[in-house]
Amino acid sequence: MHSALAGSGGVAWIHKLGAIGAILIPVGVLISFFTSGDSGNTAAELIADADDSTTGIWLLQIVALLTPLLIGVFVASLWMRLRTAHEGLRALTLIGGTLFAAFLAVGLTLWAAPLLDNGDLTEAGAEAYLTFDDAGWVLLGLAGISIGVTTSPSRWRRSSTAGSRSGPAGSASPSASSRSPRSSPWASSRGRSG
Repeated sequence: MHSALAGSGGVAWIHKLGAIGAILIPVGVLISFFTSGDSGNTAAELIADADDSTTGIWLLQIVALLTPLLIGVFVASLWMRLRTAHEGLRALTLIGGTLFAAFLAVGLTLWAAPLLDNGDLTEAGAEAYLTFDDAGWVLLGLAGISIGVTTSPSRWRRSSTAGSRSGPAGSASPSASSRSPRSSPWASSRGRSG
């Protein structure tokens, strides 16, 4: 299947850029998390941290802005690679990838954008930031769940194929037992030999 995709030069760049995006976004997030310290629990500590870590805040915002583009290309690459798979698998990949990009970008923007113009950050603004910054962690958790949905189709395909032959909980299903493995909806994703 990979050789068929590699032969079409028009989509090869999507696969390459998607792979680069799937590597760069997590690396950028990890670098921004490890280079930034705790912003503090008071408004004065937050303002001091925003003044000291301007580069880290800008890095976080740049990663947030690039996430929809690079993860979008990655999801498009997966979508094209799964073109022979069951529509349910493709839908989970598209939904999970889209939600991952949205939740991650909004969460990172929620953390970085209010601190970019730290010269105008007031005591009241810092207090408001400290009130809603936990929402960024919730969005990061939702992004993790979404990427789990994106990667679950391969596991779903394996478990559903085995379950479709014997039915739920080991019961024999007449329609499933009368079908050959190639007539199952997941057979097309395994390739055909003739």
